Amino acid sequence: MKPKVVITHWVHPEVIEYLSKYCFVVANPTKETLPRDRLLELAQDAEALNIVQALQGCLPQGAVRDRT
Repeated sequence: MKPKVVITHWVHPEVIEYLSKYCFVVANPTKETLPRDRLLELAQDAEALNIVQALQGCLPQGAVRDRT
């Protein structure tokens, strides 16, 4: 099974296409910030998050952890 990657803001379709070869991509298709509750929901079982600086501090401490 491919790892799940959440992309929090809009990216070019080519980025999603490329990542989809290696990951199950959940991408925000808009240029709007995901609501905090939705981001937390998507992040629960994600292996990776692509978070822009505007979202730093949106997640509670400990929500993102090193799984290595």
